[in-house]
Amino acid sequence: MKYKIREHIEELDLVVNIKDTYPKCLLDMKKNKAYHERVFYTYLQTNNVHLIAYHCTRLTDFEINEIKTNGLNYGGKDLLYKKIENLPESCNDIKDDLLKHVEGLRHTQADQSIYVSFGNLDLDNKIASYETFTEHWGGESIYNFYDNPNSSHNQHLQYIKNKLHDISTPCIIILRCPPNVYDALSRCVFYNNFMTKSIKTLFDSLNLETFVPEVIDVVKLTEYSGLDYS
Repeated sequence: MKYKIREHIEELDLVVNIKDTYPKCLLDMKKNKAYHERVFYTYLQTNNVHLIAYHCTRLTDFEINEIKTNGLNYGGKDLLYKKIENLPESCNDIKDDLLKHVEGLRHTQADQSIYVSFGNLDLDNKIASYETFTEHWGGESIYNFYDNPNSSHNQHLQYIKNKLHDISTPCIIILRCPPNVYDALSRCVFYNNFMTKSIKTLFDSLNLETFVPEVIDVVKLTEYSGLDYS
């Protein structure tokens, strides 16, 4: 069973793969091949249209509840320390190793930013290797420590990997971005893809640095097989 996106969105939400969530004037622009990128983004922003985006990850039960209650946070070492400290007691024997790794990082993969995708998140076709994010707890800055080309023969790192896998769940966080997301979106190829490709296949990603999107829901991939855009 797939998670029905349509059942969780509001009137001004834009799901880029659901045609009827677009304003009619923009669909007419596509139909008539009336190219005008500035008009496209200005309309979305000034009419308070909210882009629906996704963040693929792996979370503990504590983290799922925390995100549902308090939302997301920007990445960075402080967030990684918090994630490690909040691991369940069963992970007490690996926390020091994880904390020492984070302490030695000069920077993280998502310093003061949140990486999101939007569009056709087709997990069946493994677009953009999303299984990497859903199969490994901690994000790149942590899982690169315990799962890398040199760790396969290290029993302790394999122990850390297996323990973190056992206490966490693959998830997709459904997000609602405010209208100022279109400033960032205008710097990628989304508009050209909208004008030239099928709406059902549209897909792109963003690194958000100026705002934290609202959390709509956290979808457990142990309960759902993916997202339904019908």
